[in-house]
Amino acid sequence: MAKGVFFYFFIMKKKLFLIIWVCCAIVLHGQSKRDQNWILGKTNNAAGDLSNGYYGGMQFKFENGTVKIDTIDIRTTTPTGVANDENGNLLFYTNGCSIFNRQHEIMENGTDITGGETLWCGYIYQPGNVFVKSGTVVLPLPDSDTRYMVVNLALVNTIEFGPYYGKIVCAEVDMSANGGLGKVVQSNTTIVEDSLVDALSAVRHANGRDWWIMVPRGTDRAFWQILVTPQGLQPAVLQTSQPPYTPFTLQTIKDIDVWPYEYVTLNEYQYEGGGIQASFSPDGTKYCRIVKEQEVEVYDFDRCSGVLSLRRLVPVHSFEYPDSLTYTSASGLAISPNSRYLYFNNNEELFQLDISDDSLASSVPILIDTYDGFFNDFHVFAANFFQMRNAPDGKIYMGCGNGTRVLHVIEQPNEPGLACSFKQHGLVLPRWHIWIINYFPNFNLGAAIGSSCDSLSVGTEQATDQWAKTTVRPNPADGYIDLQFGDIFTGGIEVYTASGVFVQSKQYSAALTAHISVADLPNGMYFLRCVEDDGKRYHIYRVVVTH
Repeated sequence: MAKGVFFYFFIMKKKLFLIIWVCCAIVLHGQSKRDQNWILGKTNNAAGDLSNGYYGGMQFKFENGTVKIDTIDIRTTTPTGVANDENGNLLFYTNGCSIFNRQHEIMENGTDITGGETLWCGYIYQPGNVFVKSGTVVLPLPDSDTRYMVVNLALVNTIEFGPYYGKIVCAEVDMSANGGLGKVVQSNTTIVEDSLVDALSAVRHANGRDWWIMVPRGTDRAFWQILVTPQGLQPAVLQTSQPPYTPFTLQTIKDIDVWPYEYVTLNEYQYEGGGIQASFSPDGTKYCRIVKEQEVEVYDFDRCSGVLSLRRLVPVHSFEYPDSLTYTSASGLAISPNSRYLYFNNNEELFQLDISDDSLASSVPILIDTYDGFFNDFHVFAANFFQMRNAPDGKIYMGCGNGTRVLHVIEQPNEPGLACSFKQHGLVLPRWHIWIINYFPNFNLGAAIGSSCDSLSVGTEQATDQWAKTTVRPNPADGYIDLQFGDIFTGGIEVYTASGVFVQSKQYSAALTAHISVADLPNGMYFLRCVEDDGKRYHIYRVVVTH
């Protein structure tokens, strides 16, 4: 009877808070302008002449539903990631090799954030990893006003396979240093070392504070998943998908247009590793990934546990170039602001697919348009279809698979079929843009109110020194987990699986430590829910068990 009364009281208290939280969420998340500034462009190759004619940088500023483009001097190839503050002020940007402050100079300690692992970071006049196009995520560290995490895909080289995407490395930036110009306080921290795909993306955790980062592997349908908390990046967890899915089997020929000018055979990973995209829907409920020559994968995503559930495989129409031995060179992907329509391309054709829960099982891709043959300058570089990004003005902008001075625009992406109003080369640029459009997650996505892990919805009492100072070790764990509390703890610790299934619990009285056995638990991700004795405050820790 007592237990039932406790739950009733807890739920009522939580419901009472939800009214307050929803109101606060409008202020906290509805006004974020962290995606307001984009930095695009390409430097000149000549020393001291970085901006000349169509060479140089462009700063996109989105305000009040419009975009203003200014030309700027940059010393890099197109930046892959940009950091803005909550008010939309530019802080810094990165090209995957170095970090530049808002004055477009290399930040203190920002010269080499990958420790020399990444190829093509050594250009004298235009440093930048031109082969990494969707491999950077820049996030504010949760609960910090000045710290930022730069998570970057590192391109490494082997004699056997040549260049491949082999590491995820992290750098941390402190914007309180150097009068607000920032300082790199940590770099070249390896998070994952594996065969990876150039298609990183991030989404806010259901608690409204933390972040999930998803990194596809280059073999089979598996994903590395990284949780970002106030303590930084947590150990990566490998999540595999069960069949049915199409195995990677394609082999193709690539024309290498640099010395020694030869054709090479690419295996499935080398072909699939670059030139694609993956994305979370703006509401965080779907994760989509395109696989060149094969299909689009549509998953349900649980923002509490981080678990992916494959919903559908949608075949992608193959585009084989008639004058070449190669297949589709690049594929782009984006999801409409209302999270209903998925847009994807095969470098020559743009499709729309209804991925709403009611339509996903039976919807058929709609062909929106086919590349019209437009060329920019000298009739050399085709303005075909490649990378797509959501913008603060509600539109979706698409770059090309070459260096051009245009972007394609989906002007009404929430509308079905041709009503989406796709305009080829709809935005003319003052300078050349090459391949990359900066990636931003949906910073306006808040907590999943009422979910099993909206742990921040218990109010400001949650953020006490008790939990800020509590340590959980080891993590990953094998036989046991020790919690060292920041203060005397009286209450219960409950253990749940990643899908929310209760495993065990134990009560503690005036404890400074808790010793939890996990020796009998299967490998996987678990949540520890620490509930104080008054039932009003609790905290959730994510742990990984590996034997």
